[in-house]
Amino acid sequence: MTRILTDKKDDIAYIIMNNKENRHDIVFANEFLETLDACISDQTTKSIIITSNDEKNFSQGIDVEWIKTNLKEKNYNIIKEFLYKMNKVFKKIIFSCVPTIAQINGHAFGNGALLGLACDFRFARQDRGFFCFPEVDVGIPFLPSMIEYSKKAINYQYYQEIVFTGKRCTADELEKQGVIVKSGANVEELEGITFDFAKTLDKNRVIYQKLKDRIFANIKEAFEKDKHYIETLDIFA
Repeated sequence: MTRILTDKKDDIAYIIMNNKENRHDIVFANEFLETLDACISDQTTKSIIITSNDEKNFSQGIDVEWIKTNLKEKNYNIIKEFLYKMNKVFKKIIFSCVPTIAQINGHAFGNGALLGLACDFRFARQDRGFFCFPEVDVGIPFLPSMIEYSKKAINYQYYQEIVFTGKRCTADELEKQGVIVKSGANVEELEGITFDFAKTLDKNRVIYQKLKDRIFANIKEAFEKDKHYIETLDIFA
């Protein structure tokens, strides 16, 4: 099964996660990065919407069992490759020369929530799905880059609250906190408001890129710091 599907509506490219819970492993990372590259390379693309076709989940994040199995079998190189590749995914979204929008249509946990935060803008549905960082309970510390690009999307006090408690946040709460632009009552409304917003984002690629490079210079530095934790596999408590 292809993990990632694509579609295009007018000038808007859709990256559609296609594996139910959409957990992240090396196959997911490779397919997502390839699809993202293709969407950005298409000069007719004005904006990119990232979403899922599962009725319950946007993305449940890292496939922890896949990581644990490879750790047990001492397949350290594949884990490192995965972590570096996911960083490439996040970095390419963050520094994309075209606007990126997360259409969060269901549960967004851990790395799935981070996928949404990497985007420039976020929308979510009210009737289904929680946004959550369960890392404090499952024993996974964030990499430095994850902390930095999360702060571009969430005010720091609220960020600390949801990270240290592992609480499950609703779309209404996320909207009040400014994490998402707007919430939709259901998936149909979510799709409509996300598309309408995306249509407003016909921006010059060169200036968009330069703005990101300068505004997010601290995030680039944080990605460099990640290398120490990835090489030492300091990814579980």
